[in-house]
Amino acid sequence: MMSKKPTYQQLKKKFDKLEKRFHELKREKEVFSKIHEKYTALFERNLHCIYVHDVEGRFIDANDAALSLLGYNKKDIDTLSLSSLINEDQLSIAFATIKEIMRSGSQRQPTEYKLKNKKGDYVWIETDGGLIYREGKPYAIQGVARDITQRKKTEKALTNSEKKYRELVQSINSVILRLDPQGNVKFINEFAKEFFGYTEKEIIDKNVIGTIVPKTESSGRDLAAMIKDLGIHPERYINNENENMRKNGQLVWIAWTNKGIQDEDGNILEILCVGNDITERKEAEKALRGSEEKFRILADSAPAAILIVAGEELLYVNPAFEPIFGFTKTEALAMRFWDLVHPDMQKLIKERGMAPQRDKKVPDCYELKAITKYGQTRWIDLSAASIKYGDKLATLAIAYDITDGKQSKDALFTREQELEKKTRDLEEMNTALKVLLKKRDEDKVELEEKIMTNLKQLVEPYLQSLKQTSLSDRQNNILEIIETNLSELVSPFARNYAYLKYKLTPTEIQIVDLIKNGKSTKNIAEILYLSTKTIEFHRDNIRTKLQIKNKKINLRTYLLSLQ
Repeated sequence: MMSKKPTYQQLKKKFDKLEKRFHELKREKEVFSKIHEKYTALFERNLHCIYVHDVEGRFIDANDAALSLLGYNKKDIDTLSLSSLINEDQLSIAFATIKEIMRSGSQRQPTEYKLKNKKGDYVWIETDGGLIYREGKPYAIQGVARDITQRKKTEKALTNSEKKYRELVQSINSVILRLDPQGNVKFINEFAKEFFGYTEKEIIDKNVIGTIVPKTESSGRDLAAMIKDLGIHPERYINNENENMRKNGQLVWIAWTNKGIQDEDGNILEILCVGNDITERKEAEKALRGSEEKFRILADSAPAAILIVAGEELLYVNPAFEPIFGFTKTEALAMRFWDLVHPDMQKLIKERGMAPQRDKKVPDCYELKAITKYGQTRWIDLSAASIKYGDKLATLAIAYDITDGKQSKDALFTREQELEKKTRDLEEMNTALKVLLKKRDEDKVELEEKIMTNLKQLVEPYLQSLKQTSLSDRQNNILEIIETNLSELVSPFARNYAYLKYKLTPTEIQIVDLIKNGKSTKNIAEILYLSTKTIEFHRDNIRTKLQIKNKKINLRTYLLSLQ
């Protein structure tokens, strides 16, 4: 059966519909083209990174901003995927986010990823994605990302800075506090907790008055009023020292550096307080003040002049200075030290003053020739030592007036010189006398030898001749008397003569006679005013001359046998 051909009217009506649809499609195409142009412009020219990837994470497209960030170009898109870009420890997050988008159509919140670029460096992005549909079905995921690399670096630097700050605050050996304007503790570091003896729970939100600051300082200062003023005017207390107290009640001194923390309107939010324990320094200062007081009492009552000198400048003189040098304290402090030194000694004293700077040692005590206000010369015994006087390096000098002693000493020295001269003269005279005595002894020995020789040679032969002649009894008696008298007359010579052949000295002959008389070495030494060693020396010489040295022969017995 043949189909019925459409009528003209039917064809015209259908054509009109097709034409109408064509124009609708044309308009839709124009609208779509405009939308596509806008989308393309938005996609390509956007400063943010825009990308499209499939549900497996493979990239379909990406704008220039995204490609530039990662170091790729359009040709590389087919090679890119989430697995090749995202750090391994974040892949699970990325695929979980894809599931979330597939389920709900978009992300609940942006996600941060660490991506590796073409050079191998890492960049950070913050991304938000949504589902793209094609023909009513999920086609791909489009994401918009912004580069947060610099922010991440800043956050890391800030984190490191905060970490270092915390480490510094907690490890530094200083007290660190943050107070609110009312003086309540908002922060305390570990050192401060240990120093004051409080736990964090015991001190946080507690006021410093009554905990670590007493209401009133031992000096009488109102510390409660000071803390109140600190909260209002911290600039008045940038550097401040005040008394504090520990939990056990012990008082300590702390040097504080305070800084007010303000908001944008200049209101005080907190006060940052950094403190260091200066208790030992305060105690040392107190001890120093006591020591200075003792020094003043001692110096004011000392009989010696006490001076403190820095360079040429006189910084201090005690009351004993004026009686010695004649200058009042006011006059002295306006003078140079050299004005007190006699011109004869100024060069020497200046050299000694410069010696320490040249690493040369100088005596701590020496005599100084000084000149008084009235031009008199005085001799001073000066002792000096280096001290710290205030902030200056100075010399503490103690001066004793030794002028009278010096004069007495000079007179004594002159007298000693005179006595030494007289002693030398006497020694010379004594030497001459010893020579004369020795000569006399030698002459005496020579005379004795001559007498004995003459007696033996000139008298004894004739006496023997007379004995051989015929003499009467009376003549024999007279001859015997002559012999006896001659024997007694020369007996002293005879004793010595017996030792002459041994060449004994007069002293040795004296010692021989004393030994024969039973005197000991000690007795002989006392008699002759000689030492026992000298007597022993002579005894040894006598044995040598008598040829009995090193023989077991008693010296006295041997001498007696020679008579």
